[in-house]
Amino acid sequence: MFSPSAHGQEQGNAQAMQLMQQGKIAEAERYFSQATVAALQFAEGFLALGLVQLREGKPDAAEASLAKAIALNPELQGAHMFLGIAKYQMREVDETAANLREELRLQPQNVEALTWLGIVELGAGDADKAAPPLDEAVELSPKDANLLYLRARAHSLIAQESYQALYQLDPDSWC
Repeated sequence: MFSPSAHGQEQGNAQAMQLMQQGKIAEAERYFSQATVAALQFAEGFLALGLVQLREGKPDAAEASLAKAIALNPELQGAHMFLGIAKYQMREVDETAANLREELRLQPQNVEALTWLGIVELGAGDADKAAPPLDEAVELSPKDANLLYLRARAHSLIAQESYQALYQLDPDSWC
């Protein structure tokens, strides 16, 4: 059974993480749920529960757990990013971007958060907003082929928009 002491919380998280690694996601979720009931002020427990719920494809439940983690500890690293991912899965794009920006305030060099923000902005059709976080992500992880692709996509869209605007201003500019 879960012990609400700090040592018990650490052991409980370790056991639940081990269950996740073994692919026993439902068991891990039950364990994290018990942990959060036993320690209602344990932000890390709610973060872990939210992660398991995301992995199980339960964005609504994950949103509630991650929001609780943030309410308990607004500076908890990772919580805003994963709440943003849950919001993205729920198609709440504006809230997704806001959560990702908050994560980047806490962790400015978080490649995953930078990448997600770029993806969200690309998906919203705003290549100008997508390019800066993707540029930063590539600077931090220059050999990541996926990041290079996303960055190239954003810059290609920007170039295409510029050429279209140039053509509208001066159709003969292409000659």
